[in-house]
Amino acid sequence: MKGVELLSGSCAGASAFRLGRQLHGHALKTNFASDIIVGSAILDTYAKCGRMTEAQKLFNLFPTRNLQSFNAIIIGYAESDQGFQAFQLFQLLLKSDVGFDEISLSGAFSACAVMEGYLEGIQVHALAAKSTFESNICVANAILDMYGKSGSLPESCRVFYEMERRDDMETLDLMIWKP
Repeated sequence: MKGVELLSGSCAGASAFRLGRQLHGHALKTNFASDIIVGSAILDTYAKCGRMTEAQKLFNLFPTRNLQSFNAIIIGYAESDQGFQAFQLFQLLLKSDVGFDEISLSGAFSACAVMEGYLEGIQVHALAAKSTFESNICVANAILDMYGKSGSLPESCRVFYEMERRDDMETLDLMIWKP
């Protein structure tokens, strides 16, 4: 079923919802829909296509969830400007025994940025500081973005100057004020 996972990933990148839905149907017919890896790939497809209702329904059907399924739905909601839902799912992830990674943290910071949740962002930042992920360039950029969109320029500047690596174009772009 590796082919379905690969095709699903390419569908997600191309935002080809119809093809992703066909793959979902194929997975159902061949009894692979309950496979967490295949299910997570299909969920990721729905989320990247902005079809969060379908993604949430599929997520709710999983008897067990893995980090990939959590990350896909958290980022999907954040990228669909539904920060509150993304943040709630991040909290659910933290309560589970799945753990988190740099993708989870970046998604949580994006959720906070979308909902302009400064206090929530501070809490996630504290969690990142306790982990080994705070120095990850993607996490650091997400922290910058969150503080910037939450209106805390001093915190954003502090994070920027404390970053181990600032040569990334996205990092520099985040520090340029845009009206």
